[in-house]
Amino acid sequence: MERVFFGLGALSALISVAAGAFGAHALRERLSPDMLAVFETGARYQMYHALGLLAVAWAVARWPAAQELTSAPKSRMNAK
Repeated sequence: MERVFFGLGALSALISVAAGAFGAHALRERLSPDMLAVFETGARYQMYHALGLLAVAWAVARWPAAQELTSAPKSRMNAK
């Protein structure tokens, strides 16, 4: 499970860096300063989400028992 979160976090960070570079180099002359600030904020928030996914991957690897909290509960009706 941690590989999924790590992969998604890495992909999200890649997208964030690419969006930030695109905004800094390609959009600087095309957007007004206000809209460029909005784009930069979006790229920054994307990186925060990427770091959050990487933190989840680390937590799942660190505490494997916590993975049981995220999995679907088994039906107790069939246990009788």
